Amino acid sequence: GAVTIFTFGSSPPTGTLKEITASDGLAVGQYRYYRYIAPSGGYAGIAELQFSVAEPYINGRGTTFGSAPVAGSAIQNAFDGKLETYYLADKFSRAFVALDLGTPQKIDLLRFAPRAGYAQTMNNGKIQLANDPSFSDAVTVWTITTNAPAARGWNEGKVSPPGTYRYARYMGTDGSQSSIAEFAVLAAPSTPVPAAAGAVSVLTSDAQQGVNLVWGDNSILETGVRIRRSVNGGAYSTLINLPANTTTYTDTNVSAGKTYVYRIIPMNASGYGPDTTKGTLIAATGSAPAKPTNLTAVRVASGVSLSWTDNATNETGYRIDRRFTNDSWSAIMSIEANRERFVDTDIFNDVGYEYRVVAVNGIGVTMSDGVAIST
Repeated sequence: GAVTIFTFGSSPPTGTLKEITASDGLAVGQYRYYRYIAPSGGYAGIAELQFSVAEPYINGRGTTFGSAPVAGSAIQNAFDGKLETYYLADKFSRAFVALDLGTPQKIDLLRFAPRAGYAQTMNNGKIQLANDPSFSDAVTVWTITTNAPAARGWNEGKVSPPGTYRYARYMGTDGSQSSIAEFAVLAAPSTPVPAAAGAVSVLTSDAQQGVNLVWGDNSILETGVRIRRSVNGGAYSTLINLPANTTTYTDTNVSAGKTYVYRIIPMNASGYGPDTTKGTLIAATGSAPAKPTNLTAVRVASGVSLSWTDNATNETGYRIDRRFTNDSWSAIMSIEANRERFVDTDIFNDVGYEYRVVAVNGIGVTMSDGVAIST
């Protein structure tokens, strides 16, 4: 059901735009629909109704200063968020109200509201930004002309392009008693850091093919992806920076018997997103198979018969390599694990051959000594 976020206890003032904030009892929250509903038995008469989405005001984080006000007025009135209060200078010569933000801020938007009934006093007034408290380096970003528009409420202007400044002020003109109801400075909205990448999967993890990582892309805000790696429990270091929307990477700089932990970290100009699941453990561990021994080659009717001793318990298969005497090795056949015999039938008579047997697994390979035979 509906949530009542504010109830009028008395008739609001007429002729001005009444702004209601949390300090007036407004219940701030997140909603899709808003409405004004008249009291029971009364007419629903209203001139304007506006709702403001929360924006990055930075007024509250600054210190106000400026020209002396008249009695009953105050510099702070220009920054209190209330249109009913106002600042009125005690002199008629370029009086101003200013805000010190403490540190330079990227300012994107400025707002002001004239004192009710005195909009014309702001004609030719200036809004300036600076990084020196004396405003000796002032940049005029807005000159107010023709009876400040929206004389009963807020006027808004973009700072284009947004600049980085520490001080902001409204300054009246010569010969006019400077007066303003509200002056607001807004920070340029920053891009949030990207969301964490999805869970990491591992397609391969061995010393020959490398560690092949695959992850989900959960962010549209990233401008890149950083991969950091720890080896054998050591400190993390950056392995590589990848383009935005990358979802796979193969780390080929791995060694058998070592343990690797990877962190996938999306990033943008605002910083780094969370790493994935506090790192994903990838182990390229184990050992290459034991070396085959006692290789022999015997000429038989069907070709050359090879036999050897299988010393391995963790091989995934064997590869048979062959070459002409003193030539380059070539693989001629791959066979299943636990074999100790193979016959090469694709040979020529009266030719010298050399053979070796290679034990293979995901960590590496080992090769027997070569054996020579003449056919």
